[in-house]
Amino acid sequence: MNKFYSAQKHLLDVLKIAPLALNQRFSSSPAKTTSSKLSLPDLTLPLAQDIELLLADKLQWWVQADLTQALLVDNQLLTPPLAMLELPEQKKALWALLSAVDDI
Repeated sequence: MNKFYSAQKHLLDVLKIAPLALNQRFSSSPAKTTSSKLSLPDLTLPLAQDIELLLADKLQWWVQADLTQALLVDNQLLTPPLAMLELPEQKKALWALLSAVDDI
């Protein structure tokens, strides 16, 4: 799934370029890295918005319901639903991973 910012969309429109759909066989979909169902994060939550800004096109972010801690797998951030991060250790581990993203 490609995300385009408004400036990128405008440039594509000006140049009259239509993005192509990615063939599933060649996709770097996180479904290959894990067998659990993945979903996009809920960006209405303030914490999710902060994480999305921090990632800034460096990683794809997916939510996996059966995780207990955040993971980095093949340029993908996998997290449990943010509401599930109740323990301070879980939150610290997430922020440690996110601080490592700056080095990517």
